Amino acid sequence: AKEALAASDPDLVVLGGDMSEASTEDYPAAVKEICDLFIEAETPFVITFGNHDYLHGITIDDMFALYKKYGGEYFLSEDENPELFGCGTCSLSVYSNDSSRVAYEIYCFDSGCEVEGKGYESVHPDQIEWYQNKAEELKNTNGGEYVPSVVFQHIIVQEIFDKLFPVAKENDTKNIEAFDGIAYKMRAIPNLSNIKDGYLLEKPCPGYYNYGQLDAMSKNGDVRAMFFGHEHSNSFTAEIDGVDIVNSKNVTLRNSFIHSFDDTVAIKGIDRY
Repeated sequence: AKEALAASDPDLVVLGGDMSEASTEDYPAAVKEICDLFIEAETPFVITFGNHDYLHGITIDDMFALYKKYGGEYFLSEDENPELFGCGTCSLSVYSNDSSRVAYEIYCFDSGCEVEGKGYESVHPDQIEWYQNKAEELKNTNGGEYVPSVVFQHIIVQEIFDKLFPVAKENDTKNIEAFDGIAYKMRAIPNLSNIKDGYLLEKPCPGYYNYGQLDAMSKNGDVRAMFFGHEHSNSFTAEIDGVDIVNSKNVTLRNSFIHSFDDTVAIKGIDRY
């Protein structure tokens, strides 16, 4: 990990969830071990919690506090509005070279854990409303133009199934995956022609409910790309409604407590988006 940070020399690292498999009693040490990597490299980092981070017997708020404690000045995440679903939903502004304006915005969302008896959680309506208000504020200070943005969260949006798998026909019960009242036919080989680049090694596992996150972001036209983890083996890009949907492969670190960082993205400039 140290060698990778040194080689890439990133301006910012985003850890997209499932940060450790440590036990409850060992979790503080695990967080310190993670934070020490970035402190030693003098590299700023932020996090978005994954569903596995909810399963350690420690509250997500207390977990966030550990990152604040051990990450020091290099931990840039904030829980901007504690009233929102989850913990750690925030945004970071990237300024122009002369610092006169916000040139880019980075949004980080907590996509939660599970909907009991149904499937995985999603980014909730209050978080979407928070994003919409933030986007409008930035627009008002940017001459009436939306500020280009990227989004990071753990659980992928439900629309990925519309892109990769056909809707199941009535009475077709073989290999079915259902989300929020829509049943999809899981073929052995999905529609790979809809993948711009990369590879698909396991089926995506989006949130059970679709609260309209992608719709809101594609409507504004400010979000250029959304980055997800969750499916540990996938690494692909698929465009949906003008937004690049990027599933980033996990990075496994064989340290004492660290199992993997899902959707770890090192940002050095954002020229692509």
